[in-house]
Amino acid sequence: MVHTSSVEIERKYDVPDGVPVPAFTGIEGIAEARPAEPVTLVAVYLDTADHALADRRMILRRREGGHDAGWHVKLPADGGEGRTELGWPLADGDDGDGAIPPAVLDQVAVHVRGRELTPLARLETVRTTVTLHDADGRAVAEFADDRVTGSDIRGGTVRAWHEWEVELLPDAPAKRKQRAALLDRIERHMVDAGARPSDSASKLARALGADALGREAPAGPALPDPTTLTKESPASEVARAILARGVRDLVAADPHVRADEHDAVHRMRVAVRRLRSALRTHQDVIDPAATAPVRAELTALGTVLGGARDMEVLRDRVVWSVVEHDTETVPDHVGDALHDVLDERYRRARERVVRALSSARYLALLDDLDRLVADPPLTHDASAPAGPALHAALRRDAERVGRRAAVAQEAVGEAA
Repeated sequence: MVHTSSVEIERKYDVPDGVPVPAFTGIEGIAEARPAEPVTLVAVYLDTADHALADRRMILRRREGGHDAGWHVKLPADGGEGRTELGWPLADGDDGDGAIPPAVLDQVAVHVRGRELTPLARLETVRTTVTLHDADGRAVAEFADDRVTGSDIRGGTVRAWHEWEVELLPDAPAKRKQRAALLDRIERHMVDAGARPSDSASKLARALGADALGREAPAGPALPDPTTLTKESPASEVARAILARGVRDLVAADPHVRADEHDAVHRMRVAVRRLRSALRTHQDVIDPAATAPVRAELTALGTVLGGARDMEVLRDRVVWSVVEHDTETVPDHVGDALHDVLDERYRRARERVVRALSSARYLALLDDLDRLVADPPLTHDASAPAGPALHAALRRDAERVGRRAAVAQEAVGEAA
């Protein structure tokens, strides 16, 4: 199931009743405004009972109406300029009563972790858009006048409001500062027309009566800000920050592995290795006896990922070196057969990975990692300054690498 991906850079505004759509004249960078006919959008938002997606600043919805009707997943911005939106068109016969398409579910499975996704809110929006063009005729932004009726399905409350949105389009200025300046100029126009920047993080938050829903929540366990850490910071805080980054990398790789994207297995395998290494490196700070079960599970996951990654590399290298670059000595039918055999072996190895990612064992590991980052089992040395603790840990790691390098060099010498 093919999906689209775009970065959503937008600003929202609250509008009192009776305020008309502005004329968009006199805005630097905007030469023409082209209005469209109103459309009605009906969206149903889904989440777990404990708001696993909202807590991570994610949105899952199914929407009818408009040019992009379909399933949408919005990912957190995490410090970026905008948030990524993934979209899948509605399949034939998808009337909203069936299951979530597997390709869509794969994008949120690592966060949902087996819990049921049920309707959270229903939004009906009557939208009138105006496309804003620059002097060269390029569509640089879209203004939307939205009259929204939001139903909190679980709470039974219905709310209605009027808001405006301004979203940049692909032909917006290439540089970030220029994009921000364009939005600032449009915003001044919005404010002069009677609007004000919205207090709500999203339409979903407003429908639920929780204006800050997911706005301030961390995308995962709370963790120290790495930019504030120094060599005088407690060693435990540095270790937590390193572990949190590793968990984020593992979670981020998960949907890409499920979608069988190129190099995704490698990225997840690297994340697993780094987590294991971090737990070993910081054993003076985080109790190694308490983390032994987690390290064992990471090792098991790494083994499954390693099987798929090794077969992926073997397949690609053989195809590149033999099939594509030795066409004179390798007949086409032999090359094709070799490719098919290796591809089938990779497919079986990848199926083992997908089964592992769908297992209760893997979901339990994710929960254990979250708990480990949030509340690690610390040793008596955890409050010591990070500088000396890291120096000692790095020295141990360097000595271990040196010993292994010596063994490898000796093996090479014997083979020669």
